[in-house]
Amino acid sequence: MMLFKNESKRHKTGVRAAEPDWFADMPVQVVKQVSRFLDNQSWQEWSHCARWTAKEVLPESKERVYELGPFVVSPSICSHLYKVTLTGPYPDRLPSTITSLRVAASYLGPLPKLPDSITTLDLSNYNPFDWDGLESMLPSNWPTRLKTLMLPDLHNHPLTLPDGITTLRLGTHFNCPCDQLPSTVQVLTLGTYYMLPLTQLPSGLKELDLGWFFNEPLDSLPPNLEKLTLSHCYKRQLKELPTSLQTLVLNVQYRFALETLPPQLKVLDIGNEWNFPLPLLPESLEVLKMGDGFQQALCLPPNLKKLHISHYYERPLPDLLPAGFQAVYVKIMRLEVEVTKEQLEASAVRHQKPLYWNVETFTNRDYSRYSC
Repeated sequence: MMLFKNESKRHKTGVRAAEPDWFADMPVQVVKQVSRFLDNQSWQEWSHCARWTAKEVLPESKERVYELGPFVVSPSICSHLYKVTLTGPYPDRLPSTITSLRVAASYLGPLPKLPDSITTLDLSNYNPFDWDGLESMLPSNWPTRLKTLMLPDLHNHPLTLPDGITTLRLGTHFNCPCDQLPSTVQVLTLGTYYMLPLTQLPSGLKELDLGWFFNEPLDSLPPNLEKLTLSHCYKRQLKELPTSLQTLVLNVQYRFALETLPPQLKVLDIGNEWNFPLPLLPESLEVLKMGDGFQQALCLPPNLKKLHISHYYERPLPDLLPAGFQAVYVKIMRLEVEVTKEQLEASAVRHQKPLYWNVETFTNRDYSRYSC
């Protein structure tokens, strides 16, 4: 079957052959069949051009999801690309219409010039063999419309980022100062090994995840912060939290009492080992998550919807549940059993202790083997 002009010449010289003239007018089903045929042929001679495989051709009204693979589809197909996965070999160009680009771990070459249309760039798996030269492989000119950036796990060089980025995830090994981040950053996730002080965070920052080993003071959190996730190794007592905070996630190492909580807090996750009397919970609280070590009395706020407790919890639940309460989620090892408000009110289980003895009352499964 002759799919390309001058096919025999292409096999001899390895030079890029002409693309089929009829590709642009193909029906959708035919394009799919040809794409499968190209995949099966494994033609590796296309080593000096951008290689695309159209996995699906969707209607105009739906989002296109394409994967950058080892075979060529005509430019008329490329013009509809919105999401691309870069897997190799090394292309010299990318379509000017893609908005999302992810570089797979199998891609080991330099990045092509990135079009300004890209708004989401995922480089987290981009780890070429030349680790020392990784910095030179990153783009010198970032896309002008870039909003979300995930840096390579091995990247550990000072950052020079353009204004406009709103979501930034640092690489696993990144440990350079973050005192000159773009003022537009709203979501910041530190890497596993980030351990430097955070002295100048963007004032508009809304979400902050402190990674794993971070254990520096948090004396000047941004005033508009809405979500704070402590690192696994954070062992310092939190002082004054921003009043705008809506989600607070502690960790297994945090062992300090909470004196006061922000008035707009909606989600509180106290970590697995925390066991102090709860402060006055704000009326705005909707989700409360307790760990295995928690054994204090509960006073549920009026707007609470979900309560996560461990099967080790040995105290009875309050007699009066909030009006909008939905369910209790009982953690048994790595499982969570949902017990709805209706099931609780129809049973005396919540007045007994420990609660896990009667979890199977609400289900058809026997959870006794998960008890320690």
